[in-house]
Amino acid sequence: MLKTCLAGGLFGLLLAAQQSLAVTHVKAPTEHGVFVGEQKAGALQFLGIPYAQQPIGERRWRKPLPPRAHEGERAAIEFGPACPQGKDNFSGTEIGPHNEACLYLNIWAPTGYDAPLPVMVWLHGGAHRMGAGSLPLYNGASLAQRGVVVVTLNYRLGYLGYFAHPALSEEGESGNFGLLDQSLALEWIQRNIAAFGGDPDRVTVFGESAGAVDIQYLMTNPAAEGLFHAAIIQSGGGWAKPATADELQAKVLKNLDSQGISENADAKTLRELSPETLVDALSGRTSIGFGPFIDGELVTRAPWEAFAEGKQHEVPVLIGSNNWEGNLGRLQPPGFFARLMLRLPPMRGLYAERGESAQLRYEMAFGDIGFGAPARWVATQHQRHAPTYLYYFDYVREARRSEVPGAGHGAEIVYAFDSIDYSPSNRGAWSSRDKEVSAAMADCWAAFAKKGKPTFALIEWKPFDAKQPMVMVIDNEPRLTEGHPLANTFDKLEKWFGPGALFGP
Repeated sequence: MLKTCLAGGLFGLLLAAQQSLAVTHVKAPTEHGVFVGEQKAGALQFLGIPYAQQPIGERRWRKPLPPRAHEGERAAIEFGPACPQGKDNFSGTEIGPHNEACLYLNIWAPTGYDAPLPVMVWLHGGAHRMGAGSLPLYNGASLAQRGVVVVTLNYRLGYLGYFAHPALSEEGESGNFGLLDQSLALEWIQRNIAAFGGDPDRVTVFGESAGAVDIQYLMTNPAAEGLFHAAIIQSGGGWAKPATADELQAKVLKNLDSQGISENADAKTLRELSPETLVDALSGRTSIGFGPFIDGELVTRAPWEAFAEGKQHEVPVLIGSNNWEGNLGRLQPPGFFARLMLRLPPMRGLYAERGESAQLRYEMAFGDIGFGAPARWVATQHQRHAPTYLYYFDYVREARRSEVPGAGHGAEIVYAFDSIDYSPSNRGAWSSRDKEVSAAMADCWAAFAKKGKPTFALIEWKPFDAKQPMVMVIDNEPRLTEGHPLANTFDKLEKWFGPGALFGP
């Protein structure tokens, strides 16, 4: 059992606890120094731990380096600031303080467990432009109580995280800095998580939206092999076509020009720009597809190409999508091609019963093309190499069933974390059935991290197989089905929009 009253504990966790105003302080010695956290809500929590040297000043747009060691003890009881970003127009979430010095991670560990525990590392979503590991929705205390160590983290966003410019190309520094941050965080976890009770040989990365996209990049990056041993991909698509460096650079130069910054600006001038200027340069000028690009070093091709060739890391995968992912499409209204596509007889037939209005039909098609069909495709490719489990999330909490047509983009997160009690906007609006499903889903995600095999509400979850495509449908009556509920639709979408198709990537 982890003991909060003795100095020196198991797993290298030094729990030198002291009582002060009913707060139990706990200490963890890492290779960079001792961090002092707290025991709260039935879990040990360490917040705001730097996993890299901060990317400020001359370190902006450079590969992240491990943090410098500190002497003595360092408090780890407050979240670090979020990375610079604009307003979240999708969820309306208030992100809190921003600062370019933002490369911090947070750890929750359970009490009462004797063996090194599996680790779950969360990569947040937000279109690679928004978000932070400190959001209440991602509070890891409840999930940790299921016998896992939970880690959330920040990574560089927007043009601070994904940037190509001639001046930086001369230094060899243009690149996917957000992905590099995530890799360094995983390296930090490999070297230090034992001090918090975690097992570095049982690390599961899990993430949603942009974070799930990044997991696919990590799974197809040879340098990331061994940094994690299982993956949960929530609404991460799979057919994305990353921009080339030249394509991104052209957009960067155009958008910087809108801020009065010459395309001939040197690296020193660029590094002196305020973070707000760079946020404003990107804001409202790009689609939700912004993020990792082909830099010729870290990213050399689209992840789907590696999956198609079987060149991804052969780790167990749990992957899926939600019923109404298309609510995200409201940030990207249908253009001429999308409006025309929905009027074609085949598309009208597919969505006639799923949307009473043209807008809702567009949203359903947007979600299926961007998330649902690609998730099934990735599962089909990966099951040839490692155990793969496919889910379809369509649970809407009882108080909202008359308001929305299905489970929207990101709706599953609060269930995966069982974080209802930690998100102020969610309190008081949840029925007993909502809470049962939330507890079952968090149990399931934790079971996958522990054993590489999920179990949902005592239902034996058989792996996905091309010949027997088992899918866990998570709605008011969760069940395991053979074949996806939208299999017919997905078959046609894959034929039209999948890899190698007429409208495919």
